[in-house]
Amino acid sequence: SHCYSDRERKHEKFSSWRFKFLYNMIGPKVLRLSSRAVSFNSGRARMARFTSSTPSLFTTSDEDNNLLQQETGLSHLRLKHSVEPIPYTSGVELTPLNTVDDKLGHKKVSVVGCGQVGMAIAYSMLNQVTAGTIALVDMNKEKLFGEAKDLEQGSAFHQHVRILASDEYSVSQDSNLVIITAGAAQKPGESRLNLLERNVGIMKNIVPKVLTFSPNASICIVANPVDIMTAVAAKIAGPSIPPGRIFGSGTCLDSSRLRSLLAKKLDLDASAVNGYVIGEHGDSSVPVWSSVR
Repeated sequence: SHCYSDRERKHEKFSSWRFKFLYNMIGPKVLRLSSRAVSFNSGRARMARFTSSTPSLFTTSDEDNNLLQQETGLSHLRLKHSVEPIPYTSGVELTPLNTVDDKLGHKKVSVVGCGQVGMAIAYSMLNQVTAGTIALVDMNKEKLFGEAKDLEQGSAFHQHVRILASDEYSVSQDSNLVIITAGAAQKPGESRLNLLERNVGIMKNIVPKVLTFSPNASICIVANPVDIMTAVAAKIAGPSIPPGRIFGSGTCLDSSRLRSLLAKKLDLDASAVNGYVIGEHGDSSVPVWSSVR
């Protein structure tokens, strides 16, 4: 009989462990029982036959032996579980570019001012698919294009929505809805009313341009102080714009905050709580406790 040296025993023990590991991981249908070992070349596993003198590394049933003998190795497994490629044909039905609901696919919404609030609105509309086209307008051209690319490059994970971005208001042409979030940033400790003078000047510059390119669009004002800025925007637009076409977000956010706080306190989902905050958006708003359900 063959006498093994200490080095050969160590090599055999290590090869046996590697072979058992691959057998247990890949399965009995892959490896042939007719004595195979594993040798590594450049980090890739390669199968080689054992000599007949190599002791058996594991035992299996006769049924497993028969199954193993019918297999041809890893190539057989790869072919067995692979899918044949579908040949190209001109008759394959193509998915339309715009898969948004027909009722919303032709709608266009423009967001003027792409700061944190403006981009949050754009992301919400994108995820809820409320329009077929979203146009972004902002004076900071470099930041604007970066935000637009983020939206466009995530298009593989949502329905197709056309994203437009420019520092020119012409990109908002023929919008159905224009949301104005542009305005001076509120400083720490500053009330919303103190923003009035600065934001009125900004609104005087925005509203005429919006109406020039989208004369029939509804305009939603989000810039603070929102209630006063809504009245200012309506006055800038003039009497030709019917009442209600220009409106503000009002206390929607305040009502949402009230519902979320109550839901957290009662350990409920916010959608299960109803309640309203009325008045002017800001420090003087009033929660209507009788509306809470």
